[in-house]
Amino acid sequence: HLIENFKDTFGSGNRNKSHEYIGNIQDNISEIIKEANKHFGHNTIREETYDVFNKCSSVIVVGGDYDVPMQKTEVFPYFDTMLQPLYNALQNFYGYETLCAHNVIISKLEPGCTIPIHKDAHSTFKHTHRCHMVLQADEGVNFYSVRRVIETKIGDIFELNNDKMYHSVVNNSTRSRYHIIVDCYEGNKGAEGLVKDRKGD
Repeated sequence: HLIENFKDTFGSGNRNKSHEYIGNIQDNISEIIKEANKHFGHNTIREETYDVFNKCSSVIVVGGDYDVPMQKTEVFPYFDTMLQPLYNALQNFYGYETLCAHNVIISKLEPGCTIPIHKDAHSTFKHTHRCHMVLQADEGVNFYSVRRVIETKIGDIFELNNDKMYHSVVNNSTRSRYHIIVDCYEGNKGAEGLVKDRKGD
């Protein structure tokens, strides 16, 4: 398994932090939301497997099996180009030659719904970076980590220390909250990664 070669790491290396800011991009946000709304409800494995996410809707772009890295789903082609700016931002931040992922998920939480307080228990999370990008989160949406609100704005990208720190989400706004979630790691040299073209970086 590739997981044997993963580093146990979080952001700059301090696993006592709840989260770490990566950057902000504004590329393709409305287009991603529009496309995602066509696919919510087609693959419900995340909501059915984990009770904590039963109020969410998910579009799984990459994932579904933690033992199969870079398992691209049938919707991958719809989002591949739109998500390239995010993939590039992550690759540049971590300095990876090849950015790979166990999960790329677009998550929607309806108004009035919550994600209860929890930690993510799967062993994979000790060796990947769980990164969020905020697509839509109006006033009244609060993302808590260790009982403190993570202050974000649209387009913000941050890494969440999801396997060590308890976290939760409350949507008390009048619109859905949308996030992209990427569980990423550095792939082996020559591996097929998420980033299409590194020219000019």
